Amino acid sequence: TDIWAWRLAETATNFPRMRFPRGVSIAISTALAAILSFGVLAPSEAANTTICSSWRWTCDGRLGYNPRQSYWRQLTGHNCTNYVAFRLIRDGWSKKLGPFQGNAKVWDNYFRAKGYTVNHQPAVGAIAQWNAHENGLYGSSGHVAYVDVVTADYIIIDEDGWGSKNIRRKIFKGDRHWPGRFIHPKKK
Repeated sequence: TDIWAWRLAETATNFPRMRFPRGVSIAISTALAAILSFGVLAPSEAANTTICSSWRWTCDGRLGYNPRQSYWRQLTGHNCTNYVAFRLIRDGWSKKLGPFQGNAKVWDNYFRAKGYTVNHQPAVGAIAQWNAHENGLYGSSGHVAYVDVVTADYIIIDEDGWGSKNIRRKIFKGDRHWPGRFIHPKKK
């Protein structure tokens, strides 16, 4: 793509019908070359992306979430705390944690008090956690999600929300939706 960007830039500066002052012509050609060489947006500048959204919990690959069952004594149905508890029990976490009064905002303090690591480093299988109104989001109860993929530039989370849907979402570092912290499983 670099050769095409160079040719376009060269054409833009030498196009006979364009009657821009030389400085403007160079600025236009440089901008066009940058766009063609690097893409319109670098990944770190892209907004968070919904990959999948479903009322029937199909976004997580149909792992078997039962919305009528309470995990860690959470409320049943569409909500973040019960869904994340299900995912973590499935991963081997204790079945006897909680309750959290239905609020994700207390999870960081609860797990820290139980000896779990709570930090700002994402990891596959960790809990992504936001406190109440963190970054102007998630209301008075906060939010939790399951971290499914971690790269240098973004994470992919699986989540559910009160009265909402099961969602699989990509969040880039620096985006305001980036979790406030991550809660990690205990080392076995």
